[in-house]
Amino acid sequence: MGDSKYAYPTGALRAKENTIIDRHKINSLADAENEYALLNLLRETIYGDFITEETTPSSFENILSLTFQRECNFIKEITPEPNITNLFFLKYDFFNAKALMKSSILDVQTENLYKDIGLISIDDLKSYINEESKPKLNNALKETLDSIIKDKKNINLFEIETRLDKSYLHYALEQSDHYLLLKDFHKSWIDLTNICSFLRFKLDSDEIELFKYSFVYGGYLEKSVFLNLWKEEMLKSSDFSNRYKSLIETALEEYQKEKTLEIMEKGKDNFLLKKLQNAKYLSFAPEPFYAFLLARENEIKILRILFVGMINKMSREKIRKMLRVSYV
Repeated sequence: MGDSKYAYPTGALRAKENTIIDRHKINSLADAENEYALLNLLRETIYGDFITEETTPSSFENILSLTFQRECNFIKEITPEPNITNLFFLKYDFFNAKALMKSSILDVQTENLYKDIGLISIDDLKSYINEESKPKLNNALKETLDSIIKDKKNINLFEIETRLDKSYLHYALEQSDHYLLLKDFHKSWIDLTNICSFLRFKLDSDEIELFKYSFVYGGYLEKSVFLNLWKEEMLKSSDFSNRYKSLIETALEEYQKEKTLEIMEKGKDNFLLKKLQNAKYLSFAPEPFYAFLLARENEIKILRILFVGMINKMSREKIRKMLRVSYV
Protein backbone atom coordinates (compact mmCIF):
# COMPACT_ATOMS: atom_id res chain seq x y z
CA MET A 1 0.00 0.00 0.00
CA GLY A 2 1.84 3.11 -1.20
CA ASP A 3 2.16 6.10 1.12
CA SER A 4 1.77 8.57 -1.77
CA LYS A 5 -1.96 8.05 -2.22
CA TYR A 6 -2.47 8.93 1.45
CA ALA A 7 -0.31 12.07 1.59
CA TYR A 8 -2.83 14.75 0.50
CA PRO A 9 -6.00 13.02 1.85
CA THR A 10 -4.42 12.53 5.29
CA GLY A 11 -3.37 16.18 5.47
CA ALA A 12 -6.85 17.33 4.46
CA LEU A 13 -8.39 14.99 7.01
CA ARG A 14 -6.17 16.25 9.83
CA ALA A 15 -7.35 19.80 9.13
CA LYS A 16 -10.98 18.60 9.25
CA GLU A 17 -10.40 16.72 12.50
CA ASN A 18 -9.53 20.05 14.12
CA THR A 19 -13.13 21.17 13.54
CA ILE A 20 -14.61 18.35 15.65
CA ILE A 21 -16.18 19.86 18.77
CA ASP A 22 -14.26 18.73 21.84
CA ARG A 23 -15.70 17.79 25.22
CA HIS A 24 -14.99 21.23 26.72
CA LYS A 25 -16.94 22.96 23.96
CA ILE A 26 -19.74 20.38 24.34
CA ASN A 27 -19.95 21.31 28.02
CA SER A 28 -20.18 24.98 27.08
CA LEU A 29 -22.97 24.22 24.62
CA ALA A 30 -24.80 22.18 27.25
CA ASP A 31 -24.54 25.16 29.63
CA ALA A 32 -26.21 27.50 27.13
CA GLU A 33 -29.09 29.44 28.69
CA ASN A 34 -31.59 28.24 26.09
CA GLU A 35 -31.90 27.02 22.50
CA TYR A 36 -31.28 30.54 21.12
CA ALA A 37 -28.02 30.84 23.03
CA LEU A 38 -27.07 27.35 21.82
CA LEU A 39 -27.69 28.42 18.22
CA ASN A 40 -25.51 31.50 18.67
CA LEU A 41 -22.66 29.44 20.12
CA LEU A 42 -22.83 27.14 17.09
CA ARG A 43 -22.14 30.10 14.80
CA GLU A 44 -18.50 29.81 15.94
CA THR A 45 -18.24 26.24 14.61
CA ILE A 46 -18.49 24.66 11.14
CA TYR A 47 -22.27 24.57 11.61
CA GLY A 48 -22.21 28.36 11.41
CA ASP A 49 -21.86 28.11 7.63
CA PHE A 50 -25.56 27.20 7.54
CA ILE A 51 -26.77 29.67 10.17
CA THR A 52 -28.00 33.09 8.99
CA GLU A 53 -29.45 36.04 10.87
CA GLU A 54 -32.94 34.69 10.12
CA THR A 55 -32.19 31.13 11.32
CA THR A 56 -34.16 29.98 14.36
CA PRO A 57 -33.58 26.99 16.69
CA SER A 58 -36.51 25.17 15.07
CA SER A 59 -34.35 24.85 11.93
CA PHE A 60 -31.68 22.83 13.75
CA GLU A 61 -32.37 19.61 11.81
CA ASN A 62 -31.68 21.40 8.52
CA ILE A 63 -28.43 22.84 9.89
CA LEU A 64 -27.26 19.43 11.10
CA SER A 65 -28.33 17.69 7.90
CA LEU A 66 -26.61 20.15 5.56
CA THR A 67 -23.40 20.05 7.60
CA PHE A 68 -23.31 16.27 7.73
CA GLN A 69 -24.02 16.00 4.01
CA ARG A 70 -21.09 18.31 3.29
CA GLU A 71 -18.77 16.33 5.58
CA CYS A 72 -19.79 13.04 3.96
CA ASN A 73 -19.20 14.45 0.48
CA PHE A 74 -15.76 15.63 1.60
CA ILE A 75 -14.79 12.11 2.71
CA LYS A 76 -16.23 10.57 -0.46
CA GLU A 77 -14.03 12.89 -2.52
CA ILE A 78 -10.72 12.34 -0.71
CA THR A 79 -10.83 8.82 0.73
CA PRO A 80 -7.97 6.66 -0.61
CA GLU A 81 -9.96 3.46 0.03
CA PRO A 82 -13.67 3.92 -0.65
CA ASN A 83 -14.34 0.24 0.01
CA ILE A 84 -13.80 1.01 3.72
CA THR A 85 -15.48 4.41 4.04
CA ASN A 86 -18.38 3.08 1.96
CA LEU A 87 -19.16 0.76 4.87
CA PHE A 88 -20.26 3.84 6.78
CA PHE A 89 -22.51 5.09 3.97
CA LEU A 90 -23.87 1.61 3.29
CA LYS A 91 -25.22 1.58 6.84
CA TYR A 92 -27.65 4.29 5.75
CA ASP A 93 -28.76 2.31 2.68
CA PHE A 94 -29.70 -0.55 4.98
CA PHE A 95 -31.45 1.89 7.32
CA ASN A 96 -33.43 3.36 4.43
CA ALA A 97 -34.33 -0.12 3.21
CA LYS A 98 -35.86 -0.88 6.62
CA ALA A 99 -37.90 2.34 6.52
CA LEU A 100 -39.08 1.65 2.97
CA MET A 101 -40.06 -1.93 3.78
CA LYS A 102 -41.97 -0.68 6.82
CA SER A 103 -43.82 1.79 4.60
CA SER A 104 -44.62 -0.95 2.09
CA ILE A 105 -45.87 -3.53 4.60
CA LEU A 106 -47.73 -1.27 7.03
CA ASP A 107 -48.85 1.21 4.36
CA VAL A 108 -47.59 4.15 6.41
CA GLN A 109 -45.58 7.23 5.46
CA THR A 110 -41.92 7.01 6.50
CA GLU A 111 -40.38 9.87 4.49
CA ASN A 112 -39.30 11.64 7.67
CA LEU A 113 -37.10 8.64 8.53
CA TYR A 114 -35.01 8.56 5.34
CA LYS A 115 -31.32 9.49 5.45
CA ASP A 116 -30.15 10.69 2.05
CA ILE A 117 -26.42 10.11 2.55
CA GLY A 118 -26.10 6.50 1.48
CA LEU A 119 -24.61 5.04 -1.69
CA ILE A 120 -27.93 4.80 -3.52
CA SER A 121 -30.71 7.35 -3.82
CA ILE A 122 -33.97 6.90 -1.94
CA ASP A 123 -35.87 6.85 -5.26
CA ASP A 124 -33.70 4.06 -6.71
CA LEU A 125 -33.98 2.03 -3.53
CA LYS A 126 -37.75 2.52 -3.47
CA SER A 127 -38.10 1.45 -7.12
CA TYR A 128 -36.09 -1.71 -6.39
CA ILE A 129 -38.22 -2.63 -3.37
CA ASN A 130 -41.41 -1.95 -5.34
CA GLU A 131 -40.00 -4.10 -8.19
CA GLU A 132 -40.33 -1.23 -10.65
CA SER A 133 -36.69 -1.25 -11.78
CA LYS A 134 -33.36 -2.91 -11.00
CA PRO A 135 -30.77 -0.24 -10.11
CA LYS A 136 -27.34 -1.53 -9.07
CA LEU A 137 -27.16 -2.25 -5.34
CA ASN A 138 -24.50 -3.50 -2.99
CA ASN A 139 -24.51 -7.31 -3.27
CA ALA A 140 -25.25 -7.91 0.41
CA LEU A 141 -28.16 -5.46 0.35
CA LYS A 142 -29.47 -6.86 -2.94
CA GLU A 143 -29.42 -10.48 -1.75
CA THR A 144 -31.16 -9.57 1.51
CA LEU A 145 -33.85 -7.48 -0.19
CA ASP A 146 -34.44 -10.19 -2.79
CA SER A 147 -35.05 -12.76 -0.05
CA ILE A 148 -37.37 -10.38 1.81
CA ILE A 149 -39.34 -9.50 -1.33
CA LYS A 150 -39.69 -13.21 -2.10
CA ASP A 151 -41.09 -13.87 1.41
CA LYS A 152 -42.99 -10.58 1.64
CA LYS A 153 -46.40 -12.13 2.27
CA ASN A 154 -45.13 -14.37 5.06
CA ILE A 155 -42.70 -12.14 6.92
CA ASN A 156 -43.21 -9.59 9.66
CA LEU A 157 -41.46 -6.29 10.32
CA PHE A 158 -39.24 -7.71 13.08
CA GLU A 159 -37.93 -10.39 10.71
CA ILE A 160 -37.30 -7.83 7.96
CA GLU A 161 -35.34 -5.50 10.24
CA THR A 162 -33.40 -8.39 11.75
CA ARG A 163 -32.40 -9.81 8.36
CA LEU A 164 -31.17 -6.42 7.19
CA ASP A 165 -29.27 -5.70 10.42
CA LYS A 166 -27.55 -9.09 10.36
CA SER A 167 -26.70 -8.80 6.68
CA TYR A 168 -25.05 -5.41 7.14
CA LEU A 169 -22.98 -6.47 10.14
CA HIS A 170 -21.81 -9.67 8.44
CA TYR A 171 -20.80 -7.73 5.33
CA ALA A 172 -19.03 -4.98 7.31
CA LEU A 173 -17.07 -7.55 9.33
CA GLU A 174 -16.06 -9.40 6.18
CA GLN A 175 -14.87 -6.21 4.45
CA SER A 176 -12.84 -5.08 7.47
CA ASP A 177 -11.07 -8.41 7.91
CA HIS A 178 -7.62 -7.04 6.95
CA TYR A 179 -7.87 -3.92 9.13
CA LEU A 180 -7.33 -4.89 12.78
CA LEU A 181 -8.88 -1.78 14.31
CA LEU A 182 -12.01 -1.95 12.15
CA LYS A 183 -12.29 -5.70 12.56
CA ASP A 184 -12.25 -5.31 16.34
CA PHE A 185 -14.76 -2.46 16.02
CA HIS A 186 -17.23 -4.58 14.05
CA LYS A 187 -16.81 -7.68 16.22
CA SER A 188 -17.53 -5.49 19.26
CA TRP A 189 -20.52 -3.97 17.45
CA ILE A 190 -21.88 -7.47 16.87
CA ASP A 191 -21.34 -8.41 20.52
CA LEU A 192 -23.09 -5.29 21.77
CA THR A 193 -25.97 -5.83 19.35
CA ASN A 194 -26.38 -9.35 20.71
CA ILE A 195 -26.12 -8.16 24.33
CA CYS A 196 -28.81 -5.52 23.72
CA SER A 197 -31.07 -8.12 22.11
CA PHE A 198 -30.45 -10.59 24.91
CA LEU A 199 -31.24 -8.10 27.68
CA ARG A 200 -34.31 -6.79 25.87
CA PHE A 201 -35.82 -10.20 25.13
CA LYS A 202 -34.92 -11.81 28.46
CA LEU A 203 -35.81 -8.94 30.78
CA ASP A 204 -38.81 -7.50 28.95
CA SER A 205 -40.53 -10.48 27.36
CA ASP A 206 -38.68 -13.74 28.09
CA GLU A 207 -38.80 -14.58 24.36
CA ILE A 208 -35.84 -16.88 23.78
CA GLU A 209 -36.88 -17.80 20.22
CA LEU A 210 -36.84 -14.14 19.19
CA PHE A 211 -33.35 -13.82 20.62
CA LYS A 212 -32.17 -16.93 18.76
CA TYR A 213 -33.53 -15.50 15.51
CA SER A 214 -31.91 -12.10 16.06
CA PHE A 215 -28.48 -13.44 17.11
CA VAL A 216 -25.65 -12.19 14.89
CA TYR A 217 -22.69 -14.50 14.39
CA GLY A 218 -19.13 -13.19 14.13
CA GLY A 219 -18.56 -11.44 17.45
CA TYR A 220 -16.28 -12.45 20.30
CA LEU A 221 -19.14 -13.95 22.33
CA GLU A 222 -20.55 -17.28 21.17
CA LYS A 223 -24.28 -17.94 21.05
CA SER A 224 -23.89 -20.64 23.72
CA VAL A 225 -22.81 -17.97 26.25
CA PHE A 226 -26.17 -16.25 25.92
CA LEU A 227 -28.23 -19.44 25.88
CA ASN A 228 -26.57 -20.65 29.08
CA LEU A 229 -27.22 -17.27 30.71
CA TRP A 230 -30.88 -17.42 29.73
CA LYS A 231 -31.38 -20.01 32.47
CA GLU A 232 -29.98 -17.68 35.13
CA GLU A 233 -32.50 -15.88 37.29
CA MET A 234 -30.14 -13.09 38.36
CA LEU A 235 -27.81 -11.66 35.71
CA LYS A 236 -24.39 -10.25 36.62
CA SER A 237 -22.18 -8.10 34.41
CA SER A 238 -19.29 -10.55 34.89
CA ASP A 239 -21.38 -13.30 33.26
CA PHE A 240 -20.72 -11.85 29.79
CA SER A 241 -17.17 -10.63 29.25
CA ASN A 242 -14.77 -8.38 31.12
CA ARG A 243 -14.53 -6.13 28.07
CA TYR A 244 -18.20 -5.13 28.50
CA LYS A 245 -18.44 -5.46 32.28
CA SER A 246 -18.80 -1.77 33.19
CA LEU A 247 -21.31 -1.11 30.42
CA ILE A 248 -23.55 -4.05 31.33
CA GLU A 249 -23.29 -3.33 35.05
CA THR A 250 -24.60 0.20 34.48
CA ALA A 251 -27.39 -1.09 32.21
CA LEU A 252 -28.54 -3.69 34.73
CA GLU A 253 -28.53 -1.13 37.55
CA GLU A 254 -30.71 1.22 35.49
CA TYR A 255 -33.09 -1.59 34.59
CA GLN A 256 -33.54 -2.46 38.26
CA LYS A 257 -34.44 1.17 39.04
CA GLU A 258 -36.39 2.29 35.97
CA LYS A 259 -37.19 -0.85 33.92
CA THR A 260 -35.54 0.65 30.84
CA LEU A 261 -32.45 -0.22 28.83
CA GLU A 262 -31.99 3.21 27.22
CA ILE A 263 -28.61 3.67 28.87
CA MET A 264 -27.40 0.49 27.16
CA GLU A 265 -27.89 2.05 23.72
CA LYS A 266 -26.00 5.16 24.82
CA GLY A 267 -23.26 2.99 26.33
CA LYS A 268 -23.03 0.99 23.11
CA ASP A 269 -22.44 4.16 21.08
CA ASN A 270 -19.82 5.40 23.55
CA PHE A 271 -18.01 2.07 23.63
CA LEU A 272 -17.79 1.83 19.84
CA LEU A 273 -16.64 5.44 19.45
CA LYS A 274 -13.84 4.84 21.95
CA LYS A 275 -12.83 1.76 19.96
CA LEU A 276 -11.89 3.99 17.02
CA GLN A 277 -10.34 6.90 18.89
CA ASN A 278 -6.84 5.55 18.26
CA ALA A 279 -7.50 5.68 14.50
CA LYS A 280 -6.55 9.37 14.47
CA TYR A 281 -2.95 8.37 15.20
CA LEU A 282 -2.70 6.25 12.02
CA SER A 283 -1.16 8.04 9.03
CA PHE A 284 -1.35 5.69 6.06
CA ALA A 285 -4.54 3.72 6.64
CA PRO A 286 -8.26 4.05 5.86
CA GLU A 287 -9.42 3.79 9.48
CA PRO A 288 -9.04 7.54 10.28
CA PHE A 289 -11.42 8.41 7.44
CA TYR A 290 -14.06 6.00 8.75
CA ALA A 291 -13.46 7.20 12.33
CA PHE A 292 -13.95 10.83 11.28
CA LEU A 293 -17.39 10.01 9.86
CA LEU A 294 -18.34 8.20 13.04
CA ALA A 295 -17.08 11.12 15.14
CA ARG A 296 -19.09 13.68 13.14
CA GLU A 297 -22.18 11.47 13.29
CA ASN A 298 -21.78 11.21 17.06
CA GLU A 299 -21.33 14.97 17.35
CA ILE A 300 -24.58 15.55 15.48
CA LYS A 301 -26.39 13.16 17.83
CA ILE A 302 -25.11 15.25 20.74
CA LEU A 303 -26.26 18.51 19.15
CA ARG A 304 -29.67 17.04 18.32
CA ILE A 305 -30.12 15.98 21.97
CA LEU A 306 -29.19 19.48 23.13
CA PHE A 307 -31.61 21.21 20.77
CA VAL A 308 -34.50 18.82 21.41
CA GLY A 309 -33.92 18.98 25.15
CA MET A 310 -33.77 22.76 25.33
CA ILE A 311 -36.69 23.34 22.95
CA ASN A 312 -38.80 20.97 25.05
CA LYS A 313 -37.65 22.56 28.34
CA MET A 314 -36.12 19.37 29.70
CA SER A 315 -34.04 19.63 32.85
CA ARG A 316 -30.27 20.06 32.37
CA GLU A 317 -29.70 16.93 34.43
CA LYS A 318 -31.84 14.86 32.07
CA ILE A 319 -30.21 16.37 28.96
CA ARG A 320 -26.70 15.66 30.25
CA LYS A 321 -27.66 12.11 31.13
CA MET A 322 -28.58 11.52 27.47
CA LEU A 323 -25.37 12.96 25.99
CA ARG A 324 -22.79 10.72 24.29
CA VAL A 325 -19.04 11.07 24.83
CA SER A 326 -17.08 13.29 22.45
CA TYR A 327 -14.48 11.89 20.01
CA VAL A 328 -11.90 14.47 21.14
